[in-house]
Order: sequence, then structure tokens, then C-alpha cells
Amino acid sequence: MKTLADPDPWTNVAAGYAGWVHGQLSRYAQDAVRVLQPSPTSTVLDVACGTGAATLAFARVASHVT
Repeated sequence: MKTLADPDPWTNVAAGYAGWVHGQLSRYAQDAVRVLQPSPTSTVLDVACGTGAATLAFARVASHVT
């Protein structure tokens, strides 16, 4: 019996997660950028970045994203 601590179940769903979930979260990330209005001199910290959708959205606008 596999547990969730075993990497195999996560490896099996990684491509679908990256593709579908990232696409869904990208819309919300664009909303966050629009609402928060970072400037070209902004520094952004993305905690628990998941697919990286928010990180990538803010990186298009801010000078530094971690």
C-alpha cells in the first residue's frame, strides 16, 4: 500500500497538476497583480508558490520575485 509520503502517487499526477491547475491559477494570479498593482521597483515574496502561477505573473511586473 502506497502512502502519500511515497513520491510515486505524486509523480503520477504531476503533469496533469502542472498543466490543468497552473492554467486555472493563472487567472487568479492575473487578478492579484491587477488588485495589488506592483510597480517596476516592487519586491514580491511568493510563499507556498504551488505551480508558480503567481510568481510568474508578478515577475512580469516587479523588479524582484522570490
